[in-house]
Order: sequence, then C-alpha cells, then structure tokens
Amino acid sequence: MLFVLKSANISSAATIQHRYSEVDNLTLCAAYHYSPDAALLAELERRHALSGVDETTLKEGRIRTGITECGLFAYYGFPDKVLLDYEDKSYQFGPHQVAYLYGASGSQIFVLVDAGIVRDIYSSIE
Repeated sequence: MLFVLKSANISSAATIQHRYSEVDNLTLCAAYHYSPDAALLAELERRHALSGVDETTLKEGRIRTGITECGLFAYYGFPDKVLLDYEDKSYQFGPHQVAYLYGASGSQIFVLVDAGIVRDIYSSIE
C-alpha cells in the first residue's frame, strides 16, 4: 500500500496533465480565478498560457492593459457577457476583437481584447 501512495506522488504532475488535457487554456485560467491552486498554476505555466505581465498582474491584484485574454480570465473569471459588437452598432469590432463585460447593474467593467491581448478597460459605477 505504501508503494502505491509513493508512486501516486511521483506521478502527480502526469496525473494533473492528464486531468487537464482536454481543457482549453481560457477555461483553465478561469478555473484558476475560482480556485487558485498551485498545481493548476503549474499546468498553466507548462502550457505557457500566462505571460510575465499576467503573473505580475495576478500578484499585484490589479488589472491592466497588455495582459493576455487568459490572464484576464485568471483575474476576473468567466465574463457575465461576451460582446462581438455593440447592440446599437455604434462601434464595429475588428475581426480579432471581442469585449467582455463583468458585473451587473451598479458597477461594470468592460474589457476590449484584440488578438488575445487586453487593449482597453472601462469601468462604470452608477
């Protein structure tokens, strides 16, 4: 029995890789937001899913432009709404742009992502 436990500890990295093998990077980053686990962070690092700016942002606890889309999900989790263009058509999104809306009425964060990088962050507090 002791051999099995020791063997499980040795192969824990392989077990983690297998557990997350079918999960995409954005989902793993969001999972890290909800449960900041060292093994999950190690898997994200192994995949090179987070940039140095992302890791600094997570440590500082402050979002900024220049982080990756995955870093955004690791910081805020899944968005409340995904926008591909404005409903009133006042702004046409580019082919590689998407916007994420976080929060409900009262306080909202609007984040514009272009080609996987956060380009603009707007907040509104009613």
